[in-house]
Amino acid sequence: MPNSTQALRPLSVLVAAIAPILLMSACATSITSPQDSTNANTVTYYTSKTSYQPRDHYRHYSRPPAGYELISIQHVARHGSRGLSSPDSDDLVLQLWLQAQRERALTQLGLELGPAVIELMNIHHQLGYGQLSGLGQQEHRQIAERVIVRHQQELAELDALKTFGVMHSGRLRASQSGEAFMDGWLAIRPNDNQRFLPSYANKKVVYFHSAEGSEGYDAYKEGPRVAAILNNYLQDGRTQQASHNTLMALFSSEFVQRLAQGEYEFHAHTDPNDKVTNAEEAALAIYDLFAIATNLSEEHAPDFTRFVPVEARDWFAEIDDADSFYGRGPGFADEDISFAAAEHLVRDMYERAQAVAAGKSNEFAMFRFTHAQALMPVATWLGLPNATQAAEAGIPYSYTNNPWRAALISPMSANIQWDIYQNEDGHTLVRMLWNEAETSFAAQCTAFIGSFYTLDEIANCYSL
Repeated sequence: MPNSTQALRPLSVLVAAIAPILLMSACATSITSPQDSTNANTVTYYTSKTSYQPRDHYRHYSRPPAGYELISIQHVARHGSRGLSSPDSDDLVLQLWLQAQRERALTQLGLELGPAVIELMNIHHQLGYGQLSGLGQQEHRQIAERVIVRHQQELAELDALKTFGVMHSGRLRASQSGEAFMDGWLAIRPNDNQRFLPSYANKKVVYFHSAEGSEGYDAYKEGPRVAAILNNYLQDGRTQQASHNTLMALFSSEFVQRLAQGEYEFHAHTDPNDKVTNAEEAALAIYDLFAIATNLSEEHAPDFTRFVPVEARDWFAEIDDADSFYGRGPGFADEDISFAAAEHLVRDMYERAQAVAAGKSNEFAMFRFTHAQALMPVATWLGLPNATQAAEAGIPYSYTNNPWRAALISPMSANIQWDIYQNEDGHTLVRMLWNEAETSFAAQCTAFIGSFYTLDEIANCYSL
């Protein structure tokens, strides 16, 4: 019978221990097969790890009314596709796999899991945990290219004194996204290099839940109410069934039973609070790798779709979406702390647009780069489609009663852009793009015409 607690060993020792197995298994099967061929933009089981695809083509956009010219662009985007934030799920799954290997408890498919995890680890050691992947860089370069294409005539006629600002959260993957965006922009318009002012961090605006004064949000997010509701998902019979189905394809029934009974305990080396102590935690760690691997296509990440059965993916995704729903989305119907601080970011967009409209600023564009922790609350605060329905008392969030899906609300590189137009009389209009599709403002806002709203109406209907 195995020990109930596995001794922690340095990660390098674990990697060395698996190296011979990696070579033998590699001879038996490829670990670099392509990811699920289904377009990630049409499914939700990658949740917030879904790679970016624009929702519409600019040729489908409405034209501004006659006499109105573009005077400002207010843009905010989530960072691009990335690797794991830290060495946790990969570390834990490798420890689990090594234990099963020692016990000769691996299925034929299970033999492939360890080498795939090692390959994923090698990618992260080269890329850096939490850093922008090649796909993430590509996403923001291409977004910049499309902004230019949409506004090429206005940019060609832009006054020499007009400048571009770049703001980020202070975290590396957000600043890397801004750099990729600028690289894409300057590849087409190199002379705009003089327009871009030095980028800078502003947590209060674009990372408000981590800024000074966010202690109330921290107490909510880490508090008993959220913990209780999320624990209900973990205790749900569907979690047990999905976990069982996932693990039985990889490990012997005896090993899975011992895992379910809590006879093993694995802790991540970088954070002992990240752990696997039961079957559900083990399966969800494997699901984490399944989701993040799609972000690493440019690094030729191994195929993890084979390790998570199709019938388990939707439920694991629903658990992950519940976490973002309560932590960064509409949350509970009787409180708004999960998204209220998004006003800081929206107000910044409005005030900069207003300053340009009033002739008080030469800043033609502000490009902001942040995280899902900001884009999700902003979508809810603005009242965007499928992002606002909160959970009433006694009716927890589910896929059957709520349209919230992180894959659609805030995939990697998700973005919201306001295009500001003005006529000779100083009348100012705003058109919003959400993931590059024209999107209406909240239901309480009245459009001027089509997708265009007056800037005054935006101020009034949102009390800015």
